[in-house]
Amino acid sequence: NYGLYLYQYNFRGQNETIYAKAQFGYTEQYALRYKVPYLDKAQKWGFSIGGGYEQQAEITTGTVDNKRTLVRNPDGSNRDEWWGDLEVTLRRNHDVRHAWRLGFTDAEVQDTIVRTSLDYFDGASTQTRYFSLGYTFLWDRRDVRIFPRSGHFAELRLDRLGLGVLGESEPDITTIHVAGKRWWPVRDRWTLALSLRGKVTQGIPPYFVQEGLGYSAQVRGYEYYVADGEHYALAKGNVVFTLFRPRNYRMEAIPMEAFRTLHMALYLDLFADVGRVWDNRYSSANPLNDQWLSGYGVGLDLVTSYDQVVRGEYTLNALGEHGFFLHFTQPF
Repeated sequence: NYGLYLYQYNFRGQNETIYAKAQFGYTEQYALRYKVPYLDKAQKWGFSIGGGYEQQAEITTGTVDNKRTLVRNPDGSNRDEWWGDLEVTLRRNHDVRHAWRLGFTDAEVQDTIVRTSLDYFDGASTQTRYFSLGYTFLWDRRDVRIFPRSGHFAELRLDRLGLGVLGESEPDITTIHVAGKRWWPVRDRWTLALSLRGKVTQGIPPYFVQEGLGYSAQVRGYEYYVADGEHYALAKGNVVFTLFRPRNYRMEAIPMEAFRTLHMALYLDLFADVGRVWDNRYSSANPLNDQWLSGYGVGLDLVTSYDQVVRGEYTLNALGEHGFFLHFTQPF
């Protein structure tokens, strides 16, 4: 994928932000968002509104042996999707935030998709249209967000997909996501970290909206696998040692002042993960579903300018497989 992002900060001098995105390649995507962090003098209420369009020629229609089944349309798009949402936020205090969302999704696929995957939209229809409602509670007391060394973070997210007003092809599910994370600075250079998260789904989700492990949540060591299902639990543990403390380096040879200061820190990371997916739909063809998965290993985490994280990890999983994996996000 390639393209560009454009942010206009402090739009109209009111601390508003306009965000635009244009992406090409494997996934063609266009998006626009307008955000107002504070509407009142007390700086508690805010909102954002956005929408976009994306299309893909190759999409995932299912999983077999915990590998994604990919179907490609050589003549154009296999799936076209429009979406939009409105979110209202409330910041009770510095650490606690609430958000309420109203969303709309309109997705359409080619006939070949629903002929080979009847559960993609949960029926013979090639299109799904639905409204969604959501609520998120955040309690964030991390010292820094990009790569915390102390503090805690808790999240509760409720989502209702399908309100029963746009026809039979809309989903009819409710999901609950919970997450808790904690960092303990043990000594000057040592940090212990623990993350617990899970998801529960009420109803049987169409494949288009289901998400188990292997997407945004993952047991390290299973990067090449996907475990689809309605519910999952995931625990991650890290022991982090600071190899090079955070500091700034000046590079006067760089012509642009904004890039002359390089921030960098390097950490050694020992980790262990365990997770499980509970699945009532795909387990017969996917042996990693409905069983506990584990992985452990060692990695180097590079934290650099503009909140960029690069993680190189060598991992061994419970299948006896091992390998080196590269990531561009914080461990959890």
